[in-house]
Amino acid sequence: MPRKINQEASPSRKLLGLFSLLLFSGEWYSLPDLAQIFKCSKQTISRLLEEIELSHEAKIERETRSRTCFYRICAPKKQPHVSLTPAEISQLVLCRDLVMHLLPDDLRASVARTIRQTTVLLPEPEQRCQAMDSYVQVSVRGQIDYTPFHGFLDALLQSIREKYVCEIEYLAASRAQPKLHEIAPMRIIAYREALYVSAWKVTPKGTPEPVHPMLLALHRFKSVIPTRRTFNLPLPPSEAEGLFGLMPQEPFKARIRFDRSVAPYIRERRWSTEQSLTAQEDGGVILELAARSEAELMSWVLSFGTHAELISPQHMRHQLIQSLSGAKELYQECEVGAFR
Repeated sequence: MPRKINQEASPSRKLLGLFSLLLFSGEWYSLPDLAQIFKCSKQTISRLLEEIELSHEAKIERETRSRTCFYRICAPKKQPHVSLTPAEISQLVLCRDLVMHLLPDDLRASVARTIRQTTVLLPEPEQRCQAMDSYVQVSVRGQIDYTPFHGFLDALLQSIREKYVCEIEYLAASRAQPKLHEIAPMRIIAYREALYVSAWKVTPKGTPEPVHPMLLALHRFKSVIPTRRTFNLPLPPSEAEGLFGLMPQEPFKARIRFDRSVAPYIRERRWSTEQSLTAQEDGGVILELAARSEAELMSWVLSFGTHAELISPQHMRHQLIQSLSGAKELYQECEVGAFR
């Protein structure tokens, strides 16, 4: 059921709301349904429906079910060219549902409203409803609420389009206080349930010159101020795109052995644009891949517990051994229930 509008809304606002609801949804509504949505009497809804019909801008279709009359607006008989089919709109709904958890609340509403409005010129009202049906559920762990950062996201997207240098305050995970930077934002990256800004740190005066590339977590921004300075810079180096990990480091090769219990999971996925799989006699598999973040690779290997072994690089293998030794000591020293 759509949300109820403001009870103090003027008659003209109710008329416009009723027209929009019937036009964009393509669904059937009874007088009691509409009266509840718009917080007014059924007589008022009947009068508004008559006004819509008298305007000759739309035809109201009626259907009786169990002595209750339902209403909806008919699509125009002469259809203009529509570039999107019901199947294509359904694909947009699928894309929306897959990324909706990353968007601020206002942007979610805007995306949903925009897609809903694309259905208005579909020939049959039933197609509008079917095109908007959602069949996807996204399960997220450690979700970030980006609603407080909507203004920052809008400012960054505008600056990317207009090529504006931005003055930002950014609180890195390793710092206690935010630091000022001047950046040329280049693009927004979605990675593992979080949004990042790929940018150049630029010189503070005159024509912006690139200092070094930056990868910044959107939820760690404290302020974003677009300036009047414009830039004309290429995207940051992309040689490492498609390699395992996000954080930009010097690319390296790694070999990991997985036992037979997790081998199907490893074989079913692409972990790097440069990878190879070698089957083992015991049913396991050795994955060789190119990566660019040691910390992310070690964390990933550790997530498999005893089912994965990092073979190389040797220095990372030693780091993993030290990490596991420290974890073992931690659990041996702590008595069960000591922290409860």
